[in-house]
Amino acid sequence: MVSKRRGFSLIEVTIVLALSVIMIGAVAGIFSLRRSTVNDDAAKQIASTIQTVQNEAKQGLGPTTESGKSQLSSVQGSLFGEAIEFSNNCSGKPCTRVFKLMLTSDGQNVIPYENYIVDSPQLFSYNLYVTDTPKPPALPSLGNCTSASFMSCYTDPATSVARNIFYPPISMDAGKPSLMIVIKNRTGEMYVFSKSALTTVMGEAISVDAYTPNRQGDLRLGVGQIDGDVASQSSWDNSQNKYYLDINLSGKNSIKVTKQ
Repeated sequence: MVSKRRGFSLIEVTIVLALSVIMIGAVAGIFSLRRSTVNDDAAKQIASTIQTVQNEAKQGLGPTTESGKSQLSSVQGSLFGEAIEFSNNCSGKPCTRVFKLMLTSDGQNVIPYENYIVDSPQLFSYNLYVTDTPKPPALPSLGNCTSASFMSCYTDPATSVARNIFYPPISMDAGKPSLMIVIKNRTGEMYVFSKSALTTVMGEAISVDAYTPNRQGDLRLGVGQIDGDVASQSSWDNSQNKYYLDINLSGKNSIKVTKQ
């Protein structure tokens, strides 16, 4: 008697395929959710770094190394605060630099006595300037901050108008690749500056006369994971992983993270 090998029916094949599609979809969904969670955490880590430096400055913490103590003593300076610099080029990678600051004995200059680098989580970059956007005065009065483009902006407390960071007092451009926030010891007062690659470590923030009320507004800093040129507006607009850090520099010193 010849046995007959039973094959799969059309219904059985259809069920198997359907289950496979469901499983593939579930795995893809879990992977997408995990990737989103990791990126959310990366944005929150940057905000956490800022808050940590804020707290240290408010507590008036001084040097933590023998080198820092020695430099503070040799210059006969007094504690001034801390600075956070956002850069897209720390040996070719984005990072946050943190400086501990002192005021020189003549009371005129702010200089660092200690510093350290915090690597950018998930290689998140900072939206500091773009190559395919016209520079002032060609920009409209609001500086595109009300448009759909993903742009870092600043609200001057004197005008309450949000303009992109190409405008004064920040005045970012391709020659000023870093943005810096300085926080004063004890008071926690915060000020924003741009920094040219050709200037000293502190840039404009070196002079005590530069710490003016128009630098204590609301900074909306764009951060994210992008493909392509970090200085291209289209790269930022096409990114699937971008966030705004809304940093209040006056009074509350609050930070809010919003996914775009």
